[in-house]
Formats: sequence, structure tokens, C-alpha cells
Amino acid sequence: TQCTARSVGSGATASRGRRLRLAVAIDVLLTVLSLVLVSGFLHGIVWLTEDDAVFPKSAFVEFLSVACPFVQMVQLLTPMPLAQEAVSTLKVDGLPMPTIQSQAICNVLGACYGIQAVNSAVLVTNMFGLGCQIIYLSCHHFVVACNGGWVRFVAPWWVGLQLSFYVCVMILPMNVLGHLIIVFNILLSGVPLMKLGSILRARSSVELPTGMTAVSCLNNALWTMFSLHLNDTVLLVPSLLGFVLSFFQIMVILWCNHALPFDLGFLLLLGKAAATAKVDVVPTGKAASDFL
Repeated sequence: TQCTARSVGSGATASRGRRLRLAVAIDVLLTVLSLVLVSGFLHGIVWLTEDDAVFPKSAFVEFLSVACPFVQMVQLLTPMPLAQEAVSTLKVDGLPMPTIQSQAICNVLGACYGIQAVNSAVLVTNMFGLGCQIIYLSCHHFVVACNGGWVRFVAPWWVGLQLSFYVCVMILPMNVLGHLIIVFNILLSGVPLMKLGSILRARSSVELPTGMTAVSCLNNALWTMFSLHLNDTVLLVPSLLGFVLSFFQIMVILWCNHALPFDLGFLLLLGKAAATAKVDVVPTGKAASDFL
């Protein structure tokens, strides 16, 4: 009788394990499929404008040439309320400094690329962005240094910017500059996901501001379509990857608010498996996130 009970129990556990693995596989498939479909949607819009198939290509490119810089400028201004709050409260906890510093580097490289490629839209947008990042960095220094030590703050930045523009515009070949832009923009797009584990465990999207994420997603979508029309790989690769990562952040926000039709808890299982090099079978058939 005991042997029979053990066999029945082990069989039920194995069945629940199979159902869990199937549920995780479905969630992974739906996540990947969603990202592929939204990327394909952008390519589909561009395809509809090729050879004036549905929409006039010239009018669409002209629209993108105005919309891309405008939306990116809006995105660059989104941290401004955080900077104002930091100055008024004398607390810099809300300022995303890794993002601001990474964005400043990307803006310098982008402005240099705009000069070399003679692309006024890229140049103006990145110079505007660099100005915004300098404001945010100044607000941070104002608080942490108690409005002192400005020479020590300004001098390294001034020298660094002068050298960066000279080297990137006058010395670096455009292809090398393009590779640097791709690498740093990919790193910039991944900065908000550095705390993905804690966000998923707490199931809280507080560290992913919805407005900033949505504007970032729209901005990268527009630049992706614009770069496809221009056949510019340097603009396309970081824009497309940035769009995918931004859309994934929106999926995480929806999941945290129980508005996503599938589960992202498998990411915690993957992280746990990578950390321990061991996959533990969860003894239930419910979604993986319910146990983490």
C-alpha cells in the first residue's frame, strides 16, 4: 500500500512538473513572439511606403525627419521634473545617474556622427540632448557638493568634451565611430533593466517610470523606421534594439500590474538556474511567478 501511495504521489508530481514546463515554454514563446511581431510591425509600415505602395514615401520620410528629433527631445526632457525635485528637496535619490551619464556619452558620439555624416537632424537632436544631460549633472553636483566645487566639476567635463569632439570628428573614421555608437546605445538601452530581478521578485514597476518608458519606445520606433528608409545601419541597430528593450520594459510594467495576458515569472526561474546551475522542479501546475 505504501509503495502504491509513493508511486501515485511521484506520478502526480511528475505530471505537475510537466505541466509547469509546458506553461513556462508557452510563456517564453509568447514573449519572444510578441517582441518579433512588434519589430515586424515597424518593418511592415516601412514596406508599405516603399515605391509609394500605400503611402507616399517622400511625405513619410519628411514626417519622420521632423517627428524623430521632436520625440527624442521630449524623451530627453522627461528627467527634468526629477532634477527640479532633487534641487528643491536636496535629495538626488530620484535622479537616474547611470542613465544620465550613459546618455551624455551617447549624445557626444551621436553629435560627432551627425557632423561627419552631415545629418542636421542627428546633430541638433544630440546637441540638445547633451545640453539636457549637462543640466541634470549640474543639478546632481549642486546637491551633493552643497553648491560648491564648481571648478572641479566644470573643468574635467569641459576638457573631456573638447577632446571627445576633436578625436571623434577629426581622427576617428566614421565606421569606428559608428561601432562605438552602436555599443554605447545598446548599453544605454539596457541600463533600466539592471534591476530587472528585483522588479520581478517584488512585482513592482516603480523603478520603471511608465511615461519615460513609453516615450522611449515611441522614440526608438520612429528612429527605426527613419533609419530603415535611410539605409543607415549605425542608426538602425541601436534604434531597433532600443525599441525591443523598451517594449519589453512595457511588457514588464503590464505584468507587474497584472495586465499582461501571459506570465514573465519564467525570467526568475532562468535567473535562478543561471545562478545555481540547477533547475528545481516546482511542485505545482500554477504559473511560475506564483512561487517566487
